[in-house]
Amino acid sequence: MSTAFCPHCHQPLPRKLRAGTPLTQLKARIFDLVRLSNGISSDEINSIVFEGKARRTTIRSHIYQINEALAESGVSIRSYGGFYSMVTAGLFSKEDAS
Repeated sequence: MSTAFCPHCHQPLPRKLRAGTPLTQLKARIFDLVRLSNGISSDEINSIVFEGKARRTTIRSHIYQINEALAESGVSIRSYGGFYSMVTAGLFSKEDAS
C-alpha cells in the first residue's frame, strides 16, 4: 500500500482517524499511546515513538498539534504531574489548571 500525497503541497495525506479527526501516522501513534495508558510520561513517549532521540519540546509540540487538530472533537491530551492523559470535554477547565 503506497502513501497518498497532497497534489498541492506534496505532503503525505493524513490516513488515521482518531476521535473523528485525521492525524498523521506519528500523531496517531502518540494519541494511541496516551489513550491506552493510565498516564504516560514524555520520556516513555520518546522511548517508544522516537527511540529516545527526541527532545521534550518536540513531544510537547506534537501534543499541542494533536490538541489543535482535536479541538472540535471534545477530546484533548493534558499533562498532570508530568504524565499525559486523555481528557474529554467538560472534565477539564481553566479553573482546574490554576
